[in-house]
Amino acid sequence: MKDEYPMTQSSRPSRPDPADGADTTRVDPRWRRTREAILRAGQELFGRHHHSVVSLDELIQLAAISKQSFYNHFTDKDELVAELLDTARHEFDALASAANGDEKDPALRIATGLSVYAGQALENAAHARLLAHLLFENISADSQTNSPVVADIRLGLDQGRLALYTVETGAAFIIGVGGALVNRVLLDGDHARAMMSAQQFCTLTLRAFGIAPIEADVIAARAVDRVFRSRS
Repeated sequence: MKDEYPMTQSSRPSRPDPADGADTTRVDPRWRRTREAILRAGQELFGRHHHSVVSLDELIQLAAISKQSFYNHFTDKDELVAELLDTARHEFDALASAANGDEKDPALRIATGLSVYAGQALENAAHARLLAHLLFENISADSQTNSPVVADIRLGLDQGRLALYTVETGAAFIIGVGGALVNRVLLDGDHARAMMSAQQFCTLTLRAFGIAPIEADVIAARAVDRVFRSRS
């Protein structure tokens, strides 16, 4: 199957970057279509299965491309995983940042981030599953991937707003809750139930982080309303 001209790995083109002054409008349409097909296939497969058990043959079959065409775009499967995670994380961070705005309360920021995660599961199930699976690969507080939530946890600890043993514990807890929330929302399947699940998971997280029960309920309700009101 020859969907584009084969190239050696040494001549494999990198993705055009507008920041480098590249004219992305002049990219060969076949090159762009092939790359998009690979990314869609990876998102779907890695969202359903751990990437270690997904074979390259499965990827190229779903993408309907040749193996050579895959290598024209990616050195190996790990490079594809890294790009998908980077894309998913940047999308999530942008949505969470927009939802939080200039909010200063770390408890509300954390609850809003979890609510955004739930909203993503409704709008792009494959993307949300992918992010949930891949985040479990690295729950370290030192990871750049986790830096936004780690910053909120550190702020909460510095202010005495949150009560946790360590930043690492908080980051791991939020990643775990986020993955469980995505699965719950996917099972719920509708807007109203997703809102209810998001509020319950946010309340659980805030209470685990030392917020009093009544206040945790209030903050969770505010966060869910803030995120889901714009999606209704």
